Amino acid sequence: MKLIKDLQKGTYLLLMIVALVVISCSKNDNNSIDTESPILATITKIETTAFDTATITWDLTTDGQTDAKELTYQLLWQMRGSSEVKNSGTPKALFSTYKLTGLTEKTTYRVWVKVWDKAGNTTEYLVQEFTTPAKPINPTGLDTTNYIQLTTEKKVGEIISFSIDGDKIDKKGFWIDFNNNGKWDEGIDVLPKFEGYLDYTLKSQTFRIYGKVIELFCEYLELTDLNISHNPFLRTLLVENNKLPSIKNLEHITVLSLDSHTMLNSTLPTNLSFLDITETTAIPAFDVKAFKNLTVLLINGCKSIHSLDLSQNPQLVRLEINNTNITTLDLSKQPNLAILHASEAPLTSVNIQENTELHWVLLELTKDGKGLMGTALLDFIKALPTKKVGAVANIKLSPAQQTDVVKSLLQSKHWEIY
Repeated sequence: MKLIKDLQKGTYLLLMIVALVVISCSKNDNNSIDTESPILATITKIETTAFDTATITWDLTTDGQTDAKELTYQLLWQMRGSSEVKNSGTPKALFSTYKLTGLTEKTTYRVWVKVWDKAGNTTEYLVQEFTTPAKPINPTGLDTTNYIQLTTEKKVGEIISFSIDGDKIDKKGFWIDFNNNGKWDEGIDVLPKFEGYLDYTLKSQTFRIYGKVIELFCEYLELTDLNISHNPFLRTLLVENNKLPSIKNLEHITVLSLDSHTMLNSTLPTNLSFLDITETTAIPAFDVKAFKNLTVLLINGCKSIHSLDLSQNPQLVRLEINNTNITTLDLSKQPNLAILHASEAPLTSVNIQENTELHWVLLELTKDGKGLMGTALLDFIKALPTKKVGAVANIKLSPAQQTDVVKSLLQSKHWEIY
């Protein structure tokens, strides 16, 4: 009986030892035999930043045995058709972007990523291709003498919109120096198109427009400074709705649109043919007698203007005084006046006795009913030139002004209410 018990104890001990050996061997086998490769991932972005550079970005991956932070990566690339394969160097962990340099222009490259786990198992990402652009040819014949310098409060990266123009023969010299360093920098500076207002990304708060610019439209740019002293060719400047305290060197300008706060601190040229004022601050006295060549005068919304003497402006063709506080208007010295916009002004009399060219009139009342009414309105209509049948002659009136007498009188002169 004792022998049997001893045998049973020995057998049990032997079985336990065998079991432990099996378990130990099993564990050792699991640690030493890792044949699982990292999971396949992809290249997510290929950006050709220049003709000879490209930035490659890829997803990091995972592995069943190796911690993701211990997986190592290497980028490989080759020219299409070449057997030479280049790489990014020693494989690195948490490595997911690489910049290729020294590439050849107009060449197709193959790129892929190789990833290793701790056991040496590898996975290669699917090959992707990209083609480098042509090497840019720096433009020649650029003007480096004539320029306009602009400074804005807008932030770098914001979109700005403006329009420039010039003589066709000079346009090949135009360029926009967006980093304001006086030399052409590919990828920063721009050769403008001459298609009206165009959008540009601001790269510096001070920049220059080079070339013999004749027209510059730069409204709503939050400009704080505008230097036109280095461009004597500029003739047309539209610069309202900005933050300019003043503008110097306006002597060559003939067409000008600006804010009243800028105008009050600037010397306007007497050879102006076009003047448009946006009221941003009160105008204590508005005198245009010096501008004898003026053909267009726009002072819409200038509430601080109560009177207007046009006796020295015989060339006037277009006058707009909408939403001002002008009460009387003598246009007897403007025989060529064709367009009169005077809506929402508290007019009591308008003299147009000599205006034989007039064909477009806005004369609506103010919101509180002030403006030409009754006898004053009839006198105005009687003085309108009688047009030929079929000729264009339009007048805009408020409903309260459109009496039967007014309508009949306008019809007799071949004018239409619109």
